[in-house]
Amino acid sequence: MSIEAKVKAANIRKLGGDMEKLADGQLPNAKNILTGISVGFPGFSVIGLPLHFAHERLIKDAADKIDSAKGTMEKFNEALVTTALTWAKADETSSASITY
Repeated sequence: MSIEAKVKAANIRKLGGDMEKLADGQLPNAKNILTGISVGFPGFSVIGLPLHFAHERLIKDAADKIDSAKGTMEKFNEALVTTALTWAKADETSSASITY
């Protein structure tokens, strides 16, 4: 029994597009929720000021990571588009008739 798997360039491009669309649709919402988290005064109390600043820093760092993830998804999509172009060229070349 032989199993053959076929990958089409269009499917590679679609995967990248879907991933970028997901990032564009979900990551901004996650960032908005994250940056909306607040512990109002006197949540940490005056004695808890260092904890307040650590909390704020954690939120900022996480928001930066979300921005970085969005950029990474965009770059990954670009790489998949390049891969799809290469794949399509390889398919065209390999399906050309070969005479021995």
